[in-house]
Amino acid sequence: MREFNFLYCHDSGYNLQTYVSIFSFLKQMKNSELNIYILHKEPETFNDYKDKLKKFENINKIEIYKFNKDLSHFPNLNKKHVSEATYYRLFISEFLPENLKKIIYVDSDVLCINNPEVDFENTFNDLEKFNKTIAVYPEIIKKSKDHDLFSNLELQYDKYFNAGVMFINFEKWAKEVSVDKLLEFVEIYKEKIIFWDQDILNKYFDGNYVEIKNILNFSVKSSIPVNSFIDNAKLIHYAGNHKPWTIEAGCEESSTIFFNLYQELNLGYYFFTKKSRLTKTLISIISDIISLKVFRTKYPMKYIKEAIKTMIS
Repeated sequence: MREFNFLYCHDSGYNLQTYVSIFSFLKQMKNSELNIYILHKEPETFNDYKDKLKKFENINKIEIYKFNKDLSHFPNLNKKHVSEATYYRLFISEFLPENLKKIIYVDSDVLCINNPEVDFENTFNDLEKFNKTIAVYPEIIKKSKDHDLFSNLELQYDKYFNAGVMFINFEKWAKEVSVDKLLEFVEIYKEKIIFWDQDILNKYFDGNYVEIKNILNFSVKSSIPVNSFIDNAKLIHYAGNHKPWTIEAGCEESSTIFFNLYQELNLGYYFFTKKSRLTKTLISIISDIISLKVFRTKYPMKYIKEAIKTMIS
């Protein structure tokens, strides 16, 4: 049986999303054993989910490490959907076990929708073949006119990768990736950082990585119909601030994938976090009702009830 290691870095605000994400991998990777590693500011808040996950046959182990550093002073943490946990990845060599050879970092807003086992094995083989530390998907290509990301970070390479899914040769990372150098970049570029640790990792590696296809980190957008990727993508990523658990995006067709898993876990029908101002949220609900968008959800009345409950809480 294959065995894969996964890494999540988050705080209590993303406990439920991480639980659903891990479940999506367990569901699709039934021929593999999964080891889950989590860097967490408050590990005890994940204990209930940990106990539930242990009941799945293909879970081998779950290790949670308490992240005990204060990163509240790190740059650009004023966005509502981002906390200091986004920077935890910079410190993984200080927490993960030394004998770990390879691991897949996954954002909590990533879901597995088709079996990726062969793709995972091929990607790790490429890492070894080309002697690289990470394999990632480069989602932005530098145009003839400089993109702010490239000029801000003084990147030499003409591609910028999304770090929501990273295949890591951890043996190589632990030996060669300098935490001090990463932190030096945080200090140097603190006034120009847009995408948090992702910017820092792009600056550090600057093209020195294996490129993966977007089927292993497919960014879901409302303008892309689900039937265009549902059969081919292996991992989907709700990147950005419009996520299924926000009322503004809960009615999107792609959000159904998340809520189907949520309902399959018997967690309820819908789940929302209150992120926007009351007026904006109310307008969003009314708009979804008038346009009949809400009635394309699986349980429209329960959706409306949960949305209103979240809005007034």
